[in-house]
Amino acid sequence: MDEPKKTEKLLEVEKNLGGRPRARTIELFDKQKTILEDPHRFKFVCCGRRWGKTMLAEETLWTLATSKPNQVIYYVAPTFKLAKDLLWLNINSRPKSEVKVASATTATITFKNGSRICIRGSDREDNIRGFGIDFVVMEEYSFHKRGVWELIIRPAL
Repeated sequence: MDEPKKTEKLLEVEKNLGGRPRARTIELFDKQKTILEDPHRFKFVCCGRRWGKTMLAEETLWTLATSKPNQVIYYVAPTFKLAKDLLWLNINSRPKSEVKVASATTATITFKNGSRICIRGSDREDNIRGFGIDFVVMEEYSFHKRGVWELIIRPAL
């Protein structure tokens, strides 16, 4: 099977994320690619169920973690259980060639290049407070506690 052809813009996005072009492990739909390619620092994605928001988040997190060293990348949902249920199984089943350690207990994947993907819930504010963050995806934003973005996550970016 042929590898899907990447658009020049998608290759540029991967380069801007700080890394080398690499084979995708998930093929994104055109609208998902449009969001990934958008140059804005902050993106708000409001789409219906089963649109592929979590799949887009997973691909974005993995691409950034594997292509740019020493990144601290957070995936935050309103509760830790929801975050882990939505993302852990899929992201942890990806190829392990670039993974150093995957801890189910802390829901953290540490890569050989020093980058980390940390899955967290905003219900445990102390677990997301006080750390520098390079990139974050907030799932189900409207269900987060009030002030999590403004007081904790935004200042850490």
